[in-house]
Amino acid sequence: MNILLTITGIVGGIMTILCLYRVVYAFIGFFWIKKYPDAKIDHNYGILIAARNESNVIAQLIHSIQNNDYDESKIKIFVIADNCTDNTAEVARNSGAIVFERFNQEQIGKGYALDFLMSKIHENYPDYLPDGWMVFDADNLLASNYITEMNKAFDAGEEVVTSLRNGKNFNTNWVSAVGCMAFMRECRFSHAPRSVLGLSTNVTGTGWLVKNTLLNYETGFPWHLILEDNQFTLETILKGHKIGYQDTAIFYDEQPTSIKVCYKQRMRWQTGTYLNMNRYTGKVFAKMVKTGKFVYYDNFISLLPFGAIGLLLLICNYMYPIVNGVIMFCSGAAVGPTFLYILSSLLILFAGTYFGIFIYGVLLSIKDWKRMAATTKSKIIATIMYPIFMIAIMPIPILAIFKRPVWTPIPHEDTRSIGELNTLLNNQKEQVEKDTKEEPK
Repeated sequence: MNILLTITGIVGGIMTILCLYRVVYAFIGFFWIKKYPDAKIDHNYGILIAARNESNVIAQLIHSIQNNDYDESKIKIFVIADNCTDNTAEVARNSGAIVFERFNQEQIGKGYALDFLMSKIHENYPDYLPDGWMVFDADNLLASNYITEMNKAFDAGEEVVTSLRNGKNFNTNWVSAVGCMAFMRECRFSHAPRSVLGLSTNVTGTGWLVKNTLLNYETGFPWHLILEDNQFTLETILKGHKIGYQDTAIFYDEQPTSIKVCYKQRMRWQTGTYLNMNRYTGKVFAKMVKTGKFVYYDNFISLLPFGAIGLLLLICNYMYPIVNGVIMFCSGAAVGPTFLYILSSLLILFAGTYFGIFIYGVLLSIKDWKRMAATTKSKIIATIMYPIFMIAIMPIPILAIFKRPVWTPIPHEDTRSIGELNTLLNNQKEQVEKDTKEEPK
């Protein structure tokens, strides 16, 4: 057992050294955000939305785009109603979008749907080519200045830009709250520091902008793996392009409200990650060695199965006091002291795991408290439960090894509008100001 503990210590130490730079990321993300100057040109943008049975939510997204403080003549909204069995297409058309329908049960997934949409746009609007394309999921909502803020980064020369993924249904329950917090944490401690350092970050499925030289009718949308966003990221970086981040462009995203659905979603993400790992790890490593650039090291580390390795190390650490306790008992120790030793050791290990994750939630809450579209109660619950959530999903990297990669849709049912979210944020702001004035001097 001591040999196993030594091995886990060595492996864990190596992993810590390899990933230590992410502590620097956290420090930078907490204190600094890259800011872009006002744009000199209002560029033209095509909005791409892939929707599958999204009649409950798609109108709210379209209306939030139309109500942005950006010249509406410079925006066209395109929707692909992909294998829909409801009236998503009708709702989207009635809301003012240009809609195409696709029925294909063999080529399943968002990548195929967006590829089809690009071909239909070219077929029906052969003279239309915007300066850039924005990609959204049907359940999203955009802040009123979203396009203006994204245009600043694009006008500053960014070829690809991702944005702040905020929570649409923070208040529903603790599962949705911690899901929303997880994406905000990624924005604060991954996207933001990379942007400050001039490194490339990654796109996460929705809420991103790409220049027409990288996504056009000639290329189509050729990223068809389950995790098409990660595939796009890796191929874009391998070609020498950079992905920027605009912290002031905020959109709202719906998160699962049950552990079961959350597991289903994250299992799909993890199996997709393994597909990309198999295809791109060698290419990224070769590029890293050839160029010596840190951006490739960052992506190489992201591709390694550290989640699965870390879980195995954690299991070994938890097994050590149990096995040691059994040895103590077999050597004549009383049941009480043996049980107390095992219990206290496990509690100390759990506390270390919990608070190691908890600190990120606390730092995020300190920085982005006012931007979270949630009540104070929901924010506090999310901060406390975030480590529990992250611990609960730790088995996924192991389970996904034995899971066949299949794309499956996640239902979206939160029908609130951007106006309702703005009302919540304004009420929250007023309450904070009121509480501040009432504080004793």
